[in-house]
Order: sequence, then structure tokens, then C-alpha cells
Amino acid sequence: MAGKTLLKSKDYANALIKFRQAYEQSKDPEVLWFMARCEQLLGHYTRVADLASQIEKHPSSLVTAADRQDARELAQAVAPYISLMTIAVDEAGAQVFIDGEPRGTTPIKAPLRIDVGTRRVRIVKAGFRRYERVVEISGEKPLDLHVRLVRKVQSARLLVTAGPNELIALDGRVVGRGRWEGTVPVGGHTLLVTAPGMLPKEREISLLDGEARRVAMPLDTARPPRGGPVWVWTAAAAVLTAVAVGGIASIVHSELEPSRSSPDVNVIYPLR
Repeated sequence: MAGKTLLKSKDYANALIKFRQAYEQSKDPEVLWFMARCEQLLGHYTRVADLASQIEKHPSSLVTAADRQDARELAQAVAPYISLMTIAVDEAGAQVFIDGEPRGTTPIKAPLRIDVGTRRVRIVKAGFRRYERVVEISGEKPLDLHVRLVRKVQSARLLVTAGPNELIALDGRVVGRGRWEGTVPVGGHTLLVTAPGMLPKEREISLLDGEARRVAMPLDTARPPRGGPVWVWTAAAAVLTAVAVGGIASIVHSELEPSRSSPDVNVIYPLR
């Protein structure tokens, strides 16, 4: 059997794969003992206990009373190396992984059996930052982990350039004169550039999450055609100019202040 050869050569992970394949084909309970040995050498004590329970309850007549007693004793031997962890997450529908292995979807009401040692907990849910935490499991007492997921703020970076004295408005708010750069929500936005005596320019844009877009919108020097609605453009420019004089600084800093992008992963120091 290839599994035994790999086991003798101390290639426990691949030996375990071969033994699993052999058991799926034969359902021979003796193979479970080899699987349990590999798991024990790999430090997977909860899996050893599960295999021992499987052997003890195996319906095959090949499993003797002595075998079942040995299985019970094996489970007792690894019990000190198994602890419990309770994970409470403030969001339902989040997937919980321990050392990369899926352990359920929140809410998880029953405590999880977990091997002692250094374990990495990862919790993921669409629309939220990935949560990661390294925990030390001593086995002395159960560990309670309370997790608050942080919602992602989808954003993009936008740089708008215009003429030196031309006002830039984003979604109806004046944000700067001549040049403006900042972080904005993803989705559609309306840009408008105006200046007294100039032909206003408007543009619709759509931004994706994480995108960085540069938009140049210098105004044309041409005036509207004779007989055109000059009063519309003149009034718009006058309104925007009045707003700019009184409040560009406050709007830029309070409403659309450029910000550093926040990481998508929340990695936390070891919990002891």
C-alpha cells in the first residue's frame, strides 16, 4: 500500500491522502487506524478524536471489542490537546475559517473543538473587511472570541483639472478652483466647470471601486451663439462664484476631504 510506504518515509500529509483514498474504496476499518496515526503525527488532534470515535462506532464485524476499547483510549489520550472556542460575530452569514479550514457560517451557536497551539482565525463576508486574528490555544480553558466586522467603504480617487480661475463643482457642490483631488464614492457623478464670461462644461462620469481617474475640463473661450440662453450660463456662473467665495474651504475639508485608502484586511496581534 502506497500509504504505508509514505508513512515510513515520514511523508505524513501525502500518506494521509493515500489512506483516505484507500478507505473510500474499501471501507476497511483498519485503514482508519493508519489515518489516525497520520493525523496524530501532523498534530491534528481533533481529527484523531473523530477517527477514534468512527472506529468505536464502526458497524463492521471486523472491529472487535478490543478495537473499540483501543479507540476509546486513543480519544482519551488526545483529549488534553483539544480545547473549545466560542466565536460570536455581529454579522450573520459570515464564513469562519481556522487554519484555512472552513468551520461554519455565522451564527455558530455551539463551541468549536480546536487543537491547542497557535491558530489563525479568518472570518469573511461580502461587503466587509476580512477579519484575521492569531490566537494561542493553551487547552487550560475555553476561549471566547467576539468579533465585530467592519463594513467596506467602496471609494475611488478623482483628480479634476480646469483653468486657473475656473470653479469645479462635483454633484452640485463647489469643491475647488482650477484643480481638485479627493476620494469619492463609487458610482456615477456629475462634474461642472464654470467661470464668468466662459461657456460652462458639464460631464457625467462613473467610477469603480479602487479606480483612480484624472479628468481635464478646461473651459472653451467661445461664448454661446448670439440669441442663445446667455442668462442661464451667466446665472449659473454667478451662483457658483458666490458659493466659492463664501465656502470652498469648508466644503472641501468637511465634505470631500481627500483621505488615505483603508486596508481591506484587519489583522490583529496574537491573543493570549
